[in-house]
Amino acid sequence: MLTPADVENKVFKKAKLGGYDINDVEDFLEKLIVDYEAVFKELTEYKDKCDNLQESVKYYKSLEQGIEQSINN
Repeated sequence: MLTPADVENKVFKKAKLGGYDINDVEDFLEKLIVDYEAVFKELTEYKDKCDNLQESVKYYKSLEQGIEQSINN
């Protein structure tokens, strides 16, 4: 997987007319897109898991409060 340093330090070969080699840039962007998609998917999965865990915590806190109320009454 590409790191931020890989992106920052990437040097493209110069084309003969002074610009960047189009194929070199496109190849790099393809790698970047693949890695970004993987990270994005992983982040989305973690957000979903976090949401589910937060819902579970809410549920168990409500159970705990119900138990405490029944003990105190």
